[in-house]
Amino acid sequence: MQRAMTYGLLAAAGSAAWMLLEFVLGFHTTRAEVGRWTGFAGMVFPIVAIVLLLRATRLAHAGPGFSSGLKLGAVTGLTYAVMLGATVWAYFTWVNPGFQVEGESVDTASQVTAAAVGGLVVCLIAALIAVAVMRRAAAGALK
Repeated sequence: MQRAMTYGLLAAAGSAAWMLLEFVLGFHTTRAEVGRWTGFAGMVFPIVAIVLLLRATRLAHAGPGFSSGLKLGAVTGLTYAVMLGATVWAYFTWVNPGFQVEGESVDTASQVTAAAVGGLVVCLIAALIAVAVMRRAAAGALK
C-alpha cells in the first residue's frame, strides 16, 4: 500500500505542477478560454500513475488480481484526491484568490470537492480499465 500512496503523491505533484504552469502561462487569467480545456490535461498524471503502479506490481509479482488491482487503484486515488484537494485549496487561497469564471468568483469549497471527487473517480476508472487490460493481455500470453 505504501507504493500506491507514493504513486498517488507523485500524480498529485504532477497535477499541481501542471496547475501552476497553467497559471504562469495565463490560462487562468488572460487566456482563460484556453485554460478551460488545458485543465483536463492534468488528469494524465493520475492515469499514468495507476498504469505504472499496476505494471510495476505485475512485474514484481505474478500480476495483481482484479480485486487487489482495484484496491491499489483506490488507495492511489484516495491519496491523489486528498492531495489534489489540498493543492486546489492552496491555489485558490494563496496563488490565485481572485479567480473568476465569466466574471464571477468561484467558490473554493466547491472547487476543492469537485477536484477531489473527480480525481478519485478518474483513478478508479483508470484502475478498472488497466487491470482489465493487463489481465486480458496476461491471459492472451498464456495461449
